[in-house]
Amino acid sequence: MQHRRLASHLLMLAPAADRTLGRRAGVVPRAQATVSPGCPQAVTVGLVRLPGTGERDAMADSLPAPPMTFTARTTEDVLALVPIVLGFFPTDSLVLLTFSRATNMPVGMPAGGLRGEFNARADLPADVRDVPAVIEPIRQAVHTHRPQLGAVVVYSADVELGRVAGATAARLLEPERIELLEVVQVDGTQWWELPRTVRAPRRWRPERHEADITAHPMLAERIFAGHVVLQSRQALVDSLRGSDPVDAAAVSAAVVLAAERLAGHLDGWAAAEVSTSEARWLQHRLMGGGPLSVEDVGRVLALTQMSSVRERVCRQLTRHVALAQLPVWREVVHRAPPVVVGEAAAVLALVAWLAGDGALAWCAVDRCQEVDPDNGLAHQMALALQHAVPPSAWDLAGRAS
Repeated sequence: MQHRRLASHLLMLAPAADRTLGRRAGVVPRAQATVSPGCPQAVTVGLVRLPGTGERDAMADSLPAPPMTFTARTTEDVLALVPIVLGFFPTDSLVLLTFSRATNMPVGMPAGGLRGEFNARADLPADVRDVPAVIEPIRQAVHTHRPQLGAVVVYSADVELGRVAGATAARLLEPERIELLEVVQVDGTQWWELPRTVRAPRRWRPERHEADITAHPMLAERIFAGHVVLQSRQALVDSLRGSDPVDAAAVSAAVVLAAERLAGHLDGWAAAEVSTSEARWLQHRLMGGGPLSVEDVGRVLALTQMSSVRERVCRQLTRHVALAQLPVWREVVHRAPPVVVGEAAAVLALVAWLAGDGALAWCAVDRCQEVDPDNGLAHQMALALQHAVPPSAWDLAGRAS
């Protein structure tokens, strides 16, 4: 059961207006971005450099490196940013990138600055009549966080669906006073500008431009630096599921052994001391990087089932700690047996959100709710993601509590 104090700590992050859950657009807290001075259409984007899975053991070595920045001067640059910030190439989606005009804000701030910039991605509907309902959660996030600049990118081979989606997004976002620098559609290696009115000009035909984003220098630089960009959101979902039956059986046995050992120790008079000792071991292992042994995965999963240990680990999280722990939690969830994956996936959602990886956080929420639909932490993370709550709110909520 999710500890009430931790749940209330997370509840502070979500606006009170809508606390019902459903399958909504995935709103993704993002790295800071500003418009570079002297070039009105050049957008400079700061991205946190994520540690790889082979980090060294020392805690100091596990902290993130300085942020990287990119300047988007063309439509192709903007399109290259989408898979960088989402972590995958979207399909059949509408994506909104947002930026700010502030020139006094340090470029390359850690993910989740206070200015409210975010990314959002929504699955396109099969019926054009459902487009406004798909875009509405994104509009609500824009209304709440007031980003100054944005770019709408529609990914679809359906020209008419894309035209309606782009025009509807422009119409719904216009009252929110966000300046849309781009409203474009992408199909494979081609993109074209979309009209911003639902009633397109008579005989309108898309003016297609060739652009192979997979070969874009900005994207290539990130991949060379160790940033993983998957081919689709489904690939991201699949990355949280194990595919090695031999390893799965070994981890299952390790979980049982670790749980039995813990049960024997926690029944005695020194239960509180043992719990504290185990929490310290877990914190040290999470900061140690991967890969993990079978025994370590089993022990982490067993400890994650203990609410006192789980709460202690979560309360010690900061955005820098989350960046260091993210590869370990991904590995744990990937290798976890379904019967115990719920709590670990919920913690991964929190860690990914704090690290600025909203797409992964949504996938972790879904993974948890598949096996534990009533999980309190996953519920709160879904609310935070739905409302585009920035990770910086975690620090503010911690100080308030």
